[in-house]
Amino acid sequence: MIINNKQDENGTAESEIDLLALAALLWEYRLIIIIATLLLAVGGYAGSRFLLTPTYRTNFTAFVNNRNDVTTDTSSIANADISASHQLTYTYAEIIKSDYVLEKAAEQIGLDADIETLRRYITTSIGNNTQLVYVYVTMTSPSIAAQYANAVASVSQNYMSDIVEGSSMKIVTYAKVPKTRYFPSHTRYGLIGALLGLVVSSAVVILQDLLDRRVKSEEDLTNTYDIPIIGSIPSMTESKSKGGSKYGYGYGYGYGYGEENQENA
Repeated sequence: MIINNKQDENGTAESEIDLLALAALLWEYRLIIIIATLLLAVGGYAGSRFLLTPTYRTNFTAFVNNRNDVTTDTSSIANADISASHQLTYTYAEIIKSDYVLEKAAEQIGLDADIETLRRYITTSIGNNTQLVYVYVTMTSPSIAAQYANAVASVSQNYMSDIVEGSSMKIVTYAKVPKTRYFPSHTRYGLIGALLGLVVSSAVVILQDLLDRRVKSEEDLTNTYDIPIIGSIPSMTESKSKGGSKYGYGYGYGYGYGEENQENA
C-alpha cells in the first residue's frame, strides 16, 4: 500500500504517502503505462494530422504617422510626433478590422464570405513603443491568405487618410504566401497525447491500489491495524513438477494451507 496509516503519541490518526512504495507500484505496471503513453501519443499525432483542418498565417506590417507627409527621413520626425503616432496605432488597428475594410478587400479578390467569417480571419497587434501595426490573416488556403492580407493593406491605406485627418499609413512589408502551416502542430499534439496517456494510466494504477483493501504483507497489516505481529506461517505450496496438483487459499498474510494429491498405488 502506498498510504501508511499511523497514530501519533496523542492517538490521532495520520496518513502519509510512501514514495518508495509509489515508485515500486508504478515500476511494477510500467509496461501498461508505457503502452498507454505510446497509444495516446500516436492518437494525438494522427488526430491532428487527419482530423484537424490545417490553417496558414501571413501578415503585413504598417507604419503609422500623425502627419500626411511621411518621408523616409526619420530625423524629420519629432519625438512628439512619434508619441502621438504610437497612440494612433491603436485607432488604426481597429479601423483595419472595420467592416468596410474587410468587405472591400474581400470584394477585390472575389472572396465570398460573410462579415463574421472575415473577422475571424484577421487579427492585429501593436509593436511595443513603436509606430508599427502588425496585421495577421489566418486561412485554410495559403495563397488566398496572402491575397486577402495584401488587399486589406491596400484598402486600409487609402481609407485611413479619409477617416483620420492629418495622419497617414505606409506599408512596410507586404504579406507573402506562407510555406508552412500555422495550425495544428502535429508534434505538439503528439506530446500532449503522450503526457495525457502517462498521467491517466498512472492515475488508474494508483487509484486501483488505493481501492484494494486486501492485506498482502506484514507491513500492510501493521499499517492498516497498527497492531504487532506475533508470528507468521508461510504458504505451503509445491510445484506441479513434483507429480501432484496443489490447492490452497489464504486470508490476510501467511494464513493458508496446501494439499498435495498423491498417486494411488
